[in-house]
Amino acid sequence: AVVATALLAMVCVACMPLLRSAADATSFASGPRPDRGMLARLADRVAAAPITFGIDAGTAGEVAILWPEDLRGDLAGHQRDLPDATVTVIHPAPGEGIGETGEAPLARWLVLRADGETLTRWCTVARRTVDRQQRRRGRDDPRVGRRPRQAGMTLIETLVALAITSALATAVFAWTATAARVAHASVERASREATVAAVLRGIQDDLLCRDSDAGSRGVGRRPVSLDGGSLVIRTRAGSPERRGQTLRRYRFDANAGTLEVEESGIERGAPTAGSTLARSVTRFEVSLSEKGEEFAVTIAIGGGEPVQRRFDVLP
Repeated sequence: AVVATALLAMVCVACMPLLRSAADATSFASGPRPDRGMLARLADRVAAAPITFGIDAGTAGEVAILWPEDLRGDLAGHQRDLPDATVTVIHPAPGEGIGETGEAPLARWLVLRADGETLTRWCTVARRTVDRQQRRRGRDDPRVGRRPRQAGMTLIETLVALAITSALATAVFAWTATAARVAHASVERASREATVAAVLRGIQDDLLCRDSDAGSRGVGRRPVSLDGGSLVIRTRAGSPERRGQTLRRYRFDANAGTLEVEESGIERGAPTAGSTLARSVTRFEVSLSEKGEEFAVTIAIGGGEPVQRRFDVLP
């Protein structure tokens, strides 16, 4: 029996460290319950910064909160098994806390409950986090707060487009008008040149077919003469129905602006026949040399430059 008792005592002494560790573990799991001072510190924390516990201006009713890490640890650094804590957010009564602006107050009553204890705090809460983000985004982004851009053009864009279109249309019209004037002037110039060339060619043909009995070195009659400013040529050229010697008279009518040619048969006293050779004639002058060997014709049609050409009377 004595031996058994001694062995049992030795076993108990050897197990003492194990029993002490178990006791420490048991005390860590259960731990002392939080006192009212700990709850007061938690309430002060919540009242000082409610936004860190998820409480803002839009929060109402009961909200579960977590104990801060520094309050969960004891003096030895062990974590306590603390009871759940809740906060009931109560809005102020109508008219309570309203400032001069008349806006809704940002103060709330916070009722903290934990392990049967109740504490009340009066604090100021912040606006909703979303509202603050929107305000921050509104300061940074100039597009926030504006109405969405609708499809289409604004009045200024329309006016600018009309101004640009008008300028382009004016430029195109001016270019087209200039091109048309240049083309019309070219056509008129070509027509005037062709008419002048035709008149001078007709005079040259009359000289080539002049009367053979005239102008042979002072013998006989001269084939070219002037009659009151009109050019008179004795020739055998003329209209097909006339044969033989013909007297062709180039007469300028300044009032009508026409150059007319008259034909009269020399033989048998044939009557005179006239026709209009050119219109819009502004100038027709003939100058005959003193000896009658040559003459110069100056003619201008429309707004064209005068054209002068000399003709030899004698071969």
